[in-house]
Amino acid sequence: MKTWNELPLMLTIEETMELLRIKRKQTVTDLCKQGKIPAIRANQWRIDRDGLRGQITGGQNDPETLDLIQNSLGLMAGRNRLDDELSQALQRAMNTVAKAWNIAHKR
Repeated sequence: MKTWNELPLMLTIEETMELLRIKRKQTVTDLCKQGKIPAIRANQWRIDRDGLRGQITGGQNDPETLDLIQNSLGLMAGRNRLDDELSQALQRAMNTVAKAWNIAHKR
């Protein structure tokens, strides 16, 4: 996987799916449509890399929300040890989805 600065300024749905470890294209598309991740539609959805990073670093970490995210992303509970970089990327992705969930539920 590329480093953050190696990513294009505007990400595709597929790049965002990989970055956030989301398996369903429709999930990312729905987040774009709902304004829960910073995106514009110019024939195709494009996600603002730095805007997404801002959401990741400002996310919520309450256990209830993280549990919801883990279930919704279909993460395997018994997965072997993740390396540090993957763990950090996953935490950032979970924070982004947690923030979007909290906004949607007005927390």
